[in-house]
Amino acid sequence: MKDLPKTISEYETEALRKMPLKVADYVRKAAGSGKTNENNISAFDKYCIVPSVLRNLGEVDTTISAIGKKIQTPIMISPIAWQELYSPDKESTSVNAAQQFGTNIVISSFSTQGFEEIKKNCGNLSNVWYQTLCHKDFRITERYISKAKEAGVSAIVLLVDAPSGCTMCSKKKSPITGGSRIFPEVNSTRLPLLPMNEGDSFNSLDHYYTENLDSSKLSWDNIANLVNIAGIPVFLKGILNAGDAYKASKIGAKGIIISNHGGRQLDKAIPTLLALQNIRKNKDYGDMQIYLDGGLRSGQDVFIALALGADGVFIGRSFIYGLVVGGKEGIVSVLDIINRELAHTMQQAGCSKIKDITNNNVQVI
Repeated sequence: MKDLPKTISEYETEALRKMPLKVADYVRKAAGSGKTNENNISAFDKYCIVPSVLRNLGEVDTTISAIGKKIQTPIMISPIAWQELYSPDKESTSVNAAQQFGTNIVISSFSTQGFEEIKKNCGNLSNVWYQTLCHKDFRITERYISKAKEAGVSAIVLLVDAPSGCTMCSKKKSPITGGSRIFPEVNSTRLPLLPMNEGDSFNSLDHYYTENLDSSKLSWDNIANLVNIAGIPVFLKGILNAGDAYKASKIGAKGIIISNHGGRQLDKAIPTLLALQNIRKNKDYGDMQIYLDGGLRSGQDVFIALALGADGVFIGRSFIYGLVVGGKEGIVSVLDIINRELAHTMQQAGCSKIKDITNNNVQVI
């Protein structure tokens, strides 16, 4: 393995140095004043970890079960768009890295490679989940879900917090980044997993959003129908309150991903860690899995999220930094750094397995 950074902070510094300015701006960008992203991170600083000694621990085990499959870590990889911006081998690099480390990865509908190309480069897609937008014509969404299932992905992730598209990709809403022309023409060749009619082409993402998304068409009934027809587990990404989490459990979603889009959709939105606590209070969700995405920068952060009720977590920006700096090896290194920090924290807190971690292991400062 090449000489790689030793900390996530070092990865961030090196990645931002290597990226073109416009791409670095896109990666760091947050909605409005940036408060949501700041609060996602600072929410973890409100907690401390309570050590427990003389527990006669053997080897610490960080494995978990996600949709019935054992993976080596509770740390999974968030859906990251346009990976050709970060690697010449695009999404295949990321899937290979996740396979090597033994974890799951969510492939974005803004992937720059299709399922068959990724499959050719990576073998089976059993560790891959597919995240898709909800097209205003739900038959198109259903068609792309069917493609994913046929390709062998393990789960579908429905993005429910961006009914009119991603704020940070829009020229209108983010003129610096969205207007920087880092995003090429939108068509099924450039973005083979983005729901659209075959042969459609759009001169910008704003054009795509206007023609293909309609927030007035989104409802719990429509989402329930997609869950029912998918034929594989479905997760809803972008849930931030207990009422919506409860509805997700009632329509048969296998799980939810608590997320505010990395602070990129709505300024001053609730931090994901606080949303996790609210969702876990006084509600019975049956066997629905609850994951957290947003604000995680270390294994200690992962431990705190697990202690407050997350079944697992997703990382986004840290993953990008690893990809930019070291490709496949960089991603594996980032996952290893965070997972080793988690294992060390578990040992110090007297937890030999993930299931041993409870809210007794953390305390508000």
